[in-house]
Amino acid sequence: MSSPLETWATAEWLAEAEAWVVDSLAALGIAVRGPLAEHKTRFWATVRYVATDRGRFWFKENYPGARNEARLLLRIAELAPESVVQPIAIEESHGWLLSPDYGQTLISLGEQKSLARLPEALRDYALLQQKLLGQELPAPKRAPAQAVEYFSAAVRSLQELPAEHPLRFTTPEAEAAQGNLPTVERAADRLNASDIPLSLDHNDFHPNNIFLPRPGEKVGRLLDFGDAVVAHPFCSLGRPIREYGESLNITPYLECWLSYAPLPELRQDLDAALVLSRLNQFDTWQRMLDQVAAEEMGRFADSIKSLLLEP
Repeated sequence: MSSPLETWATAEWLAEAEAWVVDSLAALGIAVRGPLAEHKTRFWATVRYVATDRGRFWFKENYPGARNEARLLLRIAELAPESVVQPIAIEESHGWLLSPDYGQTLISLGEQKSLARLPEALRDYALLQQKLLGQELPAPKRAPAQAVEYFSAAVRSLQELPAEHPLRFTTPEAEAAQGNLPTVERAADRLNASDIPLSLDHNDFHPNNIFLPRPGEKVGRLLDFGDAVVAHPFCSLGRPIREYGESLNITPYLECWLSYAPLPELRQDLDAALVLSRLNQFDTWQRMLDQVAAEEMGRFADSIKSLLLEP
C-alpha cells in the first residue's frame, strides 16, 4: 500500500482531484482561473488552493484515518453555520473537502495579540460545544469511561511495535507509562462524575485554526477538524494550555459552563480533562500507525511518546 505522500505526488491523483474541484465549482456557477496549486503537504494531509472568478477556494484531503473530517465539518456547519468554515462540496470516499477563503487567521495578528484574543475565541468555542451537546457527530468517541482501557491498550500498542519502529516503547518506557495509570484512573473517575455531557473536542485548538471575523461577523470561524473527537468538552483546552500556560486566561471559557457547576469545581474538572486530553491527542497519531510510513512519523517520536509518559 502506498503512503499518502506517495499518492499525493502522482499525476493521476492530481488530475482526479483537480477535475473534482473544477466540476464542484462549475456546479455552483464558479469558473476556475488557474491550476490546483499546492499550499502545504504533510504526511497527514495535503492542502491546495485554486483561483476562481469569485476568489480563492481551498481543497483538503487527509490521510485515510481522518477522512471523516469532511463529513464532520458538514454536520457542524449544519448545526452552527456561523462558527466554522462552510464546505461547498465534499466527497466522502476520498474525504475531499472544498471551502471558501475566509481571510486571515488569528495568528496573523502576532503572538501577543493573538494570545490576547484567544480567551474570547475560547468563549465562542464553548458556546459552539454547547450547541453540539446531544448531537451525533461523525468523529471518534473518547468518553472518560473508556480512558483507562484505552490508555493501557495505547501503551501495549507501542510496546508491541517492531523493534526498529521509532515509536516502539522499550520495557522501561512501557513501565514508566504504566506508572501513570492511577493518574488516568483518577481523572476518568472525576469526569465520569461530571454533569457536563460529551461534545466536540477540536483537539488542535490554536490561533492558526481560528479565522478572524469578517465584516458583519461576530465569531471567528474554526477550521481543521481532522484531529477532532467526541469527548469531555474541557479536553479541548489541553493544546492551548500546554502552549501558553498561565499566560492564557481560561476563565471566560469556564464561565460558560457555570450552569453545570460552580467555578472551583469546573477548575477541578479541567485538571482532570487535561490528563485525558493527552490520550485524545495520542489517538490522532495512533490512527496513523498502520497508514503512514514509520520513518515519516519518526520525527515526532519523542512528542508522541510523551503523551503517554507525562505524569
